[in-house]
Amino acid sequence: MSNKRTKPITQEDYIFEDAIPNIPEINLEELRKIEEKLKDYVSGKSKDGITMQEAQNFLDWVSFNARNYVVDKTNESILVASMTGQCALTQDINYEIFKKIGLDIKAFNMSNTIGDIPMRKEDKDYFTFLYGKNVGVRHAVALVNIPIIDNKNNTKLYKFQLDPTFRQFCLKENCNVDSFCDEEREFVSPDPGYFMMQDTLTKLGVEPELAQKSENLAKEIIKNGYFLLNEESAKLYGDAFVRASKRLEFQNTKMNMTGLDYIKNFENNPSHMIKMVDGEYKKLPSEIQEPKPNIFSRIINYIKNRFQSSKKPLALPEGNSRKVENQKLENLQVAQLTEEQLKNFRENEQKILENHNNNNYETQDNNKEYIEKSL
Repeated sequence: MSNKRTKPITQEDYIFEDAIPNIPEINLEELRKIEEKLKDYVSGKSKDGITMQEAQNFLDWVSFNARNYVVDKTNESILVASMTGQCALTQDINYEIFKKIGLDIKAFNMSNTIGDIPMRKEDKDYFTFLYGKNVGVRHAVALVNIPIIDNKNNTKLYKFQLDPTFRQFCLKENCNVDSFCDEEREFVSPDPGYFMMQDTLTKLGVEPELAQKSENLAKEIIKNGYFLLNEESAKLYGDAFVRASKRLEFQNTKMNMTGLDYIKNFENNPSHMIKMVDGEYKKLPSEIQEPKPNIFSRIINYIKNRFQSSKKPLALPEGNSRKVENQKLENLQVAQLTEEQLKNFRENEQKILENHNNNNYETQDNNKEYIEKSL
């Protein structure tokens, strides 16, 4: 999706204002020891994996490494950058690192894994024209299996979903009810972050406790750039992408896929690398190395000056938004509705939500009528 933004992005531009990307303390010696342990396990030299804490420390560096590489040649700060359109590049970087170690990692696009998306026929035709058979939100991620040893000295593989650029789906301008349509009603839905907000999910009939867990997971992904994949997290994450691939009149349909369904789709989907435009893979930071001093020093100095006395930042530095052009999506702009249109749109949205809460799943025609009246 192209971006109309003309001013720099700040922390206040995100729906989760208290979620900030993690800047880990980097201990190169420790990271290299962890890497050696992983290589010993893969080669069969050792039957022991690494501890959960070591896995988290390594993944913290992996995410920072990818994010830092993306913003290195821009004027953005890693703390506020949305990294819009950079998912494929970070996926490539992470894939290279774990593949070199020998761990089982799969790179794929979410649009290939979220199942059948209920849409109007004309919407399916439109997106098939753009993307072929894929009609869901396109987003490059990776799944890696890491051997972890427990306190009883038993080692088993744990699945982690790597998503360093999820924050691009959490900008307020793309996470509101206005995003359900544009002037030509071609836009499908707000971004996935909108569907991990507690308030949104509660209105859609999701249990409050589960809605809160979804928002917590979104904030965790923004902070860490990865998450432990289990049935619950897979369900919360997958449902957000399914919902974001639908029009408003389909938002009251049940989310039929389970967490296990999503995990199986992630695992069984053929590994798909989205190659960089210039193909310069030799330049990818696949080795454990010290971040460039200018970037790292600027971040550390900023943290010392701004964050030392408070758990929450008082302000964040402004950075330049990276505008990603995509000619195929130039017609998918968010509409600027009039005040009266917006009022009608929200009133009719509420009617659809009431249908959902009353378990009335036979109202798709009525829902469509509500939308048409709004516009």
